[in-house]
Amino acid sequence: MIKHITQLILLFSIALFAQQKPYSAQIDSLLNAAPGLIAQQNYIHNSSFTGIPLWRYGFAETDTISILHIGDSHIAGKYYPRATAEFLFNSFKDGGSDFFAPAIVKKKKVIRKKKRKKTATKKSRTELLIPFEKDIAGLQLVAASSISLVESPTIKFYSYGVSGKTYKYFTTSQELIKYLKSLKPSLVIISLGGNDSFTANYASESIIGDLEALLAVIKTHSPSSRFVITTPTDAFLKKTATNPNLLLTRNAIIEYCEQNSLGYWDIFGIMGGENSMNTWFENGLAQKDKIHFSKLGYKLLGYLLADALYNAHMSTIDK
Repeated sequence: MIKHITQLILLFSIALFAQQKPYSAQIDSLLNAAPGLIAQQNYIHNSSFTGIPLWRYGFAETDTISILHIGDSHIAGKYYPRATAEFLFNSFKDGGSDFFAPAIVKKKKVIRKKKRKKTATKKSRTELLIPFEKDIAGLQLVAASSISLVESPTIKFYSYGVSGKTYKYFTTSQELIKYLKSLKPSLVIISLGGNDSFTANYASESIIGDLEALLAVIKTHSPSSRFVITTPTDAFLKKTATNPNLLLTRNAIIEYCEQNSLGYWDIFGIMGGENSMNTWFENGLAQKDKIHFSKLGYKLLGYLLADALYNAHMSTIDK
């Protein structure tokens, strides 16, 4: 797995960041030398219950594989979800050495009316659904001990993030409902819990209740969707040490997923657990607030998630 990640990261660095060689060196250093990163844990737990393989066998050429990743500020930016999309596009491409370049993000423009004046402004990126899509020729899927060659299915990867929001926010989000109805995603990845852990009246039981309510909303408007729940990333309180609530949130999410046969990805544990954000910061992968990641850090998160999804898919269809 590490070799697979390193190879794709190096390809990405060479193709897109040829003039920024430190990127590949920093990532390679973190993967191979940083004591906090536990890459052996980078897999989807309960993947068989998640419905992975990510899409059904024997789909027609016109079918679309769609993935929707929802979350907070980590997802609202383009770097994390775009890296996940790029990795998946490249991993499922049969043959060829060209690395898929970043898709163009389509930005919407809205007109905001003011007294005696009209101005055109861009809608906040945190409120945008960001699509990444790629037609992939020659994708091979294994079904019933035989290989089905599909000439040109389409993978579409969408991200919808809103900065500063919690599980509860998304349970009443009309935007999310609109996207679920229109996209009918094959897989929904939920990356929340971080902001929930910083609330004044923190209670892990309330967070799980909100997670359960969110799953109910998704099932109502997109019944065939499958799920991967991610634990929150490590984050510091006042730049000094891990917010202790994050470990409680992480443990509660894992317990809930285990009890309900839901797939989950434990990025909190993969990072190295409590205070691991400091290692990421020292390696140039996190920002000074030790809550958010650097551009490079978000790319690494994206690659790790995509690698876990890819390996879960391949290990299932190979059985």
